[in-house]
Amino acid sequence: MGISPSGTVRTMVRLRGSSAPPSFMPKIRLLLLSVLVLLALLAFGAGSAAAKAPCWKTLMNDWWDGRIDGTYKVSCYREAIKHLGEDQLVYGSAADDIHRALQAAIASMSSPAGPVVRKCASV
Repeated sequence: MGISPSGTVRTMVRLRGSSAPPSFMPKIRLLLLSVLVLLALLAFGAGSAAAKAPCWKTLMNDWWDGRIDGTYKVSCYREAIKHLGEDQLVYGSAADDIHRALQAAIASMSSPAGPVVRKCASV
């Protein structure tokens, strides 16, 4: 005589003496997850505070569209020119654009209204 499947299972039967031991995995997972979230928040907060770009990078990001809209410290212009790649010095217009913006910044320093200097990190 063979056993024929009924097709559906409606109830689970638990045999005597086979009770499952209490599981601590959900509590461990919750603790581990909360520790990981805390560490991620701490790492993100510390990274963003220490990741302020130097002023020459801020100037280069301003130049990226082909013009420099802000006014920066004179040292920022000089540092930006020092950080230009050889290809940009030979084939690009960045050096000329930065020199032109530097001259405009120096000229605005002698104007009665004074320059509007963007704040950026020291190099």
